[in-house]
Amino acid sequence: QLAKNIVLQFDHEGKYMIYADRNNLGRVFGNIIKNAIQAIDNMENGSIVVKIEDVGNKYRIWIIDNGCGIKPEEQKKIFLPNFTTKSSGMGLGLSIAFDIIESMGGKIGFKSEVGIGTTFKVEIPKGKDF
Repeated sequence: QLAKNIVLQFDHEGKYMIYADRNNLGRVFGNIIKNAIQAIDNMENGSIVVKIEDVGNKYRIWIIDNGCGIKPEEQKKIFLPNFTTKSSGMGLGLSIAFDIIESMGGKIGFKSEVGIGTTFKVEIPKGKDF
């Protein structure tokens, strides 16, 4: 088992406050990061970077891996229910993540290149002032 290099980057020190369901956000980021870990599975130099930016009335979160990437023919299906490239699982993770982020008034998208890696971008409105 190779060690995974996961880096968390913040654009400022201090708290990032958001009005959201903790379990739902855990599902969103848990699914994306789990997929990233699987994408770098057998790589010696596999890494994942999670960047958080405070952008006006929203947060922008980037999850970047240098893994196997997603084939172009699979990219258009990635947020569809029951789509999976794996031998286990039901293919619901990213479709649920998409629904959760959209229902919050946010956006989720990605870009990927086979053999180079995948970058997910999630934008979440802050919601309320604290």
